[in-house]
Parts: sequence; structure tokens; C-alpha cells
Amino acid sequence: MPYEFVNTPIEQMNVEAIVNPTNMFMQFSDGLSARLSECAGPAMQQDCTKLAPLHADEILITQGYNLPAKWVFHVLVPQWIEQGEEAISLCYARILQDAVTQRIHSLAMPLLCCEQVGFPKERSRQLATEVMDVFLRKHPTLHIYITDEQTPSA
Repeated sequence: MPYEFVNTPIEQMNVEAIVNPTNMFMQFSDGLSARLSECAGPAMQQDCTKLAPLHADEILITQGYNLPAKWVFHVLVPQWIEQGEEAISLCYARILQDAVTQRIHSLAMPLLCCEQVGFPKERSRQLATEVMDVFLRKHPTLHIYITDEQTPSA
């Protein structure tokens, strides 16, 4: 299966790249970003501070530092109340396209907008599935893990 939902914490995933949904200033003070920063070590925050600000239409890539993943894709999460669900779908698609462009073969990302801006988790899961189903028809070699730490173990 080219994608699967897992309950493994993203900072423990042994993949080529992971996705860090963050704020435009790339200050990792809470939630997933704080966990990633803590595991990666201070060099990631230092590099991200130099790269900021992060704009809605870009993904900034850093090393994984002390994480198992070689790369971290930092992405600004859409404000779904103002921008709508389409913005979330486009964000998923942009992440997948960047992974292929960077020749990534395995990618882990969380459900977008749930933790950060309160988007319904089940709907984010549906949007991710819709985008991945279409995307993977053209790019079947990309293996994607969607981390949902609330997903029951199979």
C-alpha cells in the first residue's frame, strides 16, 4: 500500500522526510513543532530562525539533525476558516509534489490543521486520502505515512 495511517509519533518515524506544520515565524514553542525541535536538537531551531518567515505557498526544508528522518519539510498550515478546505487539500498536494521533486521515497506527515487550528480530524483524514489517491496514480513509488497518534493499533 503506497500510504497508510499509523499511530507512531512522527519524530520516531524512520523515513527520508517528515512534515512539520508550523507558524510563519518557525518558532517551535508548542505541540508537534516543539516535540520535533526537542528531538532534533537546537540546530534545527537555529536554522529555521534564519530561514523565517515561512510563506503560505512554500515549504522550507532543513536537515533532520538528530531525528531518524534525513529531512524536515516545514509548512505553514492553512487557516481553514478563512481559506476553506481547498487550502488544506492544496497543502497536502504541495507537500507530496515537493517530496517527489526532492526525490523522496518515504514521507511521514501528520493530519494537517487538526492540532494547529482545530480542523476536524476525520475531515482532514478524508482530504488527505482524496489527495493521495489521485497523486499516487502518477507517483506510485512514494510511500506515505500519515501519523495519527489517536489511531488504534491494528
